[in-house]
Amino acid sequence: MSRTSTLTPRGQRLRANLGEGIRRARRDKGLKVRDVCYRAGVSLGYWCEIERGQKQASFDVLDRVCAALDVDMARLFSYMFKDDDYDN
Repeated sequence: MSRTSTLTPRGQRLRANLGEGIRRARRDKGLKVRDVCYRAGVSLGYWCEIERGQKQASFDVLDRVCAALDVDMARLFSYMFKDDDYDN
């Protein structure tokens, strides 16, 4: 039995924003995707899905992403809530 999760439109937007923030942080540091994948211990495919907002990364993965990018988790979350209206 597989578990599926249906995100609300707000949840989808937040996940996409987080992916964009991760991509921005990686590019700001001048890092290549393959290098960051290796540092974070995630596959290239999974990483790309996270950056595109298609996968919901666990806290453990986000912690490793932060370490690989040398950024604070608060910075990543600030990207996530960049255009949130907090009403939904």
